[in-house]
Amino acid sequence: MSCEKWLHIEAFHVLESLSDSSMIDSYIPEREYPTKQGRCDLYIKTKGTDAWIEFEVVVTNYGAPGKPITQQVQHVVEDARRLRDFIGCEKSWICCWVYPLASDGSNDEDWKAHLDKMKSKGGLTESMVFSIALPKGWSARAYLFRFLSGVDMHVRV
Repeated sequence: MSCEKWLHIEAFHVLESLSDSSMIDSYIPEREYPTKQGRCDLYIKTKGTDAWIEFEVVVTNYGAPGKPITQQVQHVVEDARRLRDFIGCEKSWICCWVYPLASDGSNDEDWKAHLDKMKSKGGLTESMVFSIALPKGWSARAYLFRFLSGVDMHVRV
């Protein structure tokens, strides 16, 4: 199972408890876009408002070989394009889990270049960021991105 699918399962577990407590009206995993051009990872309806959320996991591979981070950053940009084109900026979010990052910040500058690329090419801004300590001096960060206001919804990246 991929890291992204595991993130989906964890989110659905939390959403199930929130729907039981009436904090959300409903949620639909893998909901088809209104354009019928693919599926969005998660749709949530609450108090008359709907939100479309794409999940991405970026494995930095700092300290180990692996899939190039640039490909994973491009996936985030592509999700942003789909949300922008098919849903619109006001109702769209991207939840991005990034790991491993050095707890001492020694690769923060390298990561910032990729983060800046995701934000500029995707028209995104950080809405929330939190870090989680991992063993052996590593950490993970979760980012919740919103679209910048005034983003041209028809710009192709």
